[in-house]
Amino acid sequence: MRLASDDFVVLRGNQAVRLRPSLRAAILLLRKHSFGKLIEGVETANVTVMTDILTTGGDIIEGEALMSVKLTDGIAQFGDLQNLLLHYLAATFGVDGEVDHPAEEKFRAGDVHGMETALNGLFEIGTGWLGWCAADTWAATPGEIIAAQRGMIAKLKAVHGTADELAYDPREEVAPETVLEGIDKLKASARRGARQAA
Repeated sequence: MRLASDDFVVLRGNQAVRLRPSLRAAILLLRKHSFGKLIEGVETANVTVMTDILTTGGDIIEGEALMSVKLTDGIAQFGDLQNLLLHYLAATFGVDGEVDHPAEEKFRAGDVHGMETALNGLFEIGTGWLGWCAADTWAATPGEIIAAQRGMIAKLKAVHGTADELAYDPREEVAPETVLEGIDKLKASARRGARQAA
């Protein structure tokens, strides 16, 4: 899982919204819509879904103002915003275009769990395993939490020898079939973004 190096910034004239792909944003967006509806909403330029992403991941006032400005340009001009929001969702939910998502592996094995369960597991890692306060855990990206957990496991193995029994990985919890489709779409989007950046 790739770490987020920077926040995502949406610009339009003098309007700008900085989006942080945090665990808090993932939980709030998931509870308000659903993983599949978020992806579908961005792909179909659903103004409500896109506004919710902007206001949840960034500042409420700035997000609403930017969407108002974007709407004056017309929905046909949403292409760049849609692409950026898909990349933002990939980072927010921990989907990487180059690596299989643990939900895919569990789904193929017939073990189905909800995405919210997996995100709650990340909160447990942050506050329980890592000892972070709740605010720091909510502000972290899924990639940051998992990288920190891997570092802790490596440390425990180095100090205590083998610690395979400590390698519980809540990322392996799986979502329903619509989550698998959403992951595939985000991976394709991430691959397109990597090729464009190269």
